[in-house]
Amino acid sequence: MTKKRNGEIEVLRLFFTIAVLIFHSQFVSNGDTYPMFHGGWLGVEFFFLVSGYLMAAYEDRLPALTDHRKIGSDTASCVLRKAEILYPYMAFAIVANLLGWRAFTNGMTFPPFAAGELKGFASSLLNFIFPYSLGYKDYSYLGYSWYLSAMIWGMMLIFPLLRRNRNLFYCVLAPVFVAFGLGYYSGHYDILGFVYANGDLLSGGLIRGIAEMSMGCLCYKISKKFAGGGILSKNGRIAITIFEIICFSIVSYRVVFFQEDGVLDYIIFFLMAIVVTIAFSGQSMLAFQISGRLASLSGKFNLALYLNSNCWSYMTARAWPEMCYWKATAVYLCMTLVSALVCMGVCDGLQMLWKAKVKEKMCKFLLTNAPRGGQ
Repeated sequence: MTKKRNGEIEVLRLFFTIAVLIFHSQFVSNGDTYPMFHGGWLGVEFFFLVSGYLMAAYEDRLPALTDHRKIGSDTASCVLRKAEILYPYMAFAIVANLLGWRAFTNGMTFPPFAAGELKGFASSLLNFIFPYSLGYKDYSYLGYSWYLSAMIWGMMLIFPLLRRNRNLFYCVLAPVFVAFGLGYYSGHYDILGFVYANGDLLSGGLIRGIAEMSMGCLCYKISKKFAGGGILSKNGRIAITIFEIICFSIVSYRVVFFQEDGVLDYIIFFLMAIVVTIAFSGQSMLAFQISGRLASLSGKFNLALYLNSNCWSYMTARAWPEMCYWKATAVYLCMTLVSALVCMGVCDGLQMLWKAKVKEKMCKFLLTNAPRGGQ
């Protein structure tokens, strides 16, 4: 079966990944300000929405639940499918970031490891199992993975509720999670982009993730109902496309040009949810599908870019402290791209080798235990 992906969503995912990368360019030069993409952090909102949508779509494909005792195993299966994709890339990023910190802490040098640095590396290994959203704050070697932490633990909390009772979740729980979560966030942190603080029980990042992934689930429900009505007429598709373009134009203007964070970002988030819903519905004239190798690589490429940018966003200023912002940003983006491509090559190669070994062992097992003729 040929793997297919929503091409419009993948283009949007790439746009928001680049927005996040350029937003992080604020760290590449000593003292220079970054002129654009002050709202690049909103790319994380898009990632949460898409994660929630895909989680709901996965749950909808499962057989109807007849035994509530299977909720736990179904949840574990959903999370492990996601972790199987993330873990190799996170492992590579941890090693790359560790070496980067060592190489560029004081100019382009590589001093010997100090015993005290084992603590930082150990905390990174803890981060490897996504604990940030549960209160572990030391994440020195993989700082941008807070989003992955919130996504994984958010899935652990949301999926069993969705699996238990779809109707209750879509009609009651998801709207409550969205309203309460964003309201709590607005009241405690004001701006939507605030991450590094804990709430009373859960970290701010996890509350944000649960609320926005729940909104992604609602996007799936609305998109499915929208698509279930059949293909719109030509005029209807034109109208929905224009509406989608208007919503995305407002979002992209905020991401690229607008420099102040505030309450309006909550409106931007809901406009983004509209874009995600329309894009997944397939009703827009911008909709298209990608398949084959391109479909397989698209999501991995964006993930590799996101994770491998952490090292270079901080290290460029340390390696070349006199470099101006524009040159430093170009170096940072180029190094992130190279690191991401290497990451994809290494992880995919190891994954293929692992699958080949498993397949070889299974063949040997079957041959050894196969019944012999005459028996």
